[in-house]
Amino acid sequence: MTDPKLLGCAALISFFIGSAAIAEPAPGGRLFDDLNKYASFGAHRTGTPADLETSAWMAREIEAAGISVERRPFSVNRFVPDSAELITAGGTVAGFPAWFPAITPPSGTPAPLVQLRADGGLEGPTNSIAWVDGDTAGVWHEVDVALWAERAATAGAVGLVLAIDHPSGKLYQQNAKPPHVQAPLPLPVLIVPASSAPTIRQALGQDVTLRVTGVQEEAHGINLLGRVRRGTGPWVVVSTPTSGWFGAAGERGPGVALWLSLARAMAAQEGRTNYLFVAASGHELDYLGARTLLGEGVLPPPEAVRAWLHLGASIGTRDWEIRDGRAVPLERMQPNSYAFANEQLQERLHRALAEVTAIRVLPVEHLPESRGGELTLYRDAGYPVAGFVGSHRYFHTPRDQPDVTSPALLAPFDRALQQFLNDLSSGD
Repeated sequence: MTDPKLLGCAALISFFIGSAAIAEPAPGGRLFDDLNKYASFGAHRTGTPADLETSAWMAREIEAAGISVERRPFSVNRFVPDSAELITAGGTVAGFPAWFPAITPPSGTPAPLVQLRADGGLEGPTNSIAWVDGDTAGVWHEVDVALWAERAATAGAVGLVLAIDHPSGKLYQQNAKPPHVQAPLPLPVLIVPASSAPTIRQALGQDVTLRVTGVQEEAHGINLLGRVRRGTGPWVVVSTPTSGWFGAAGERGPGVALWLSLARAMAAQEGRTNYLFVAASGHELDYLGARTLLGEGVLPPPEAVRAWLHLGASIGTRDWEIRDGRAVPLERMQPNSYAFANEQLQERLHRALAEVTAIRVLPVEHLPESRGGELTLYRDAGYPVAGFVGSHRYFHTPRDQPDVTSPALLAPFDRALQQFLNDLSSGD
């Protein structure tokens, strides 16, 4: 006969085991928690409190894993927007300043609103506010904001309202480009979603007021270098950008969460591989943080690096389906993410990503200069690179919130990339 005390112990053990099983996070759960934490800081523009708090949090997280962290500040002209709107008789259209912003007086610039043609001519008087609709501006990811600003200024306009027709219908903000990364455009430019076109068209030929105001400040961003140094052997580098225009939960959040997970995992392992974990701000400012690091001489030279894994934009973000005019989230990856690797790493990354069937690994030489982000900088600096680039439905819009991905979509990348790093160090 079984001792009742043993039955009681067995029941108690069963209770605790059951409780542990229930409490254990689902695959990808910690990744998603970290992504939500990242998003909770707010708009991640370089040098803002949210950006600095993000860097401080990431540093604390990997220091807790035993990684030595170096914080490297870099200077930045920070612009803090106050107002960005076009006031018409039919209503006020809200937008966002094109970067780097030229500003209007605090009360705005009143002037007639006229169409700016594709050839750069104004369909109205000079000293007016130029309007470029989404069709005239071109495909959303190819719109040259600075070129349109130059055309408007050359034609004699005192401001520009530019619609970008993003597939989501939301306001879309492009990254700053030289020579206007830290220097103002030739005139105030308001970016608006294409959905605002009907209101704006009704105001053509009428007096309107353009307001683009804010404060320019000297500030700094932070680059992080987390080192796991185990000897004189080669380095494996893992990098991710940390900044973006808005919440950037799907654009930057997966890379940040995977970076933290890989740092914790590699720090806990034994071996002789040296790891360098790079987190660079300044992404939306023509990759200012990464450019600064490459120019400072603090990174190991390419010949000392076995592999550089870059965790770029929109990893593991979801696909959407339009039903009855509404975007419905799907539990599958969207088709606009890509992996690239140089010749010596391509097969390794392909094997590691076998579970992620939506991703193909392409030769890094095929990576376009204009679409590759920091990965192109590291490639062009001579490093043996592998990494991810991409976009998603709400990329670079204020709607980029944590629901653009999920634990189930993130988890396969964590498993794959841990396998990739373990494979690299298997010869130690």
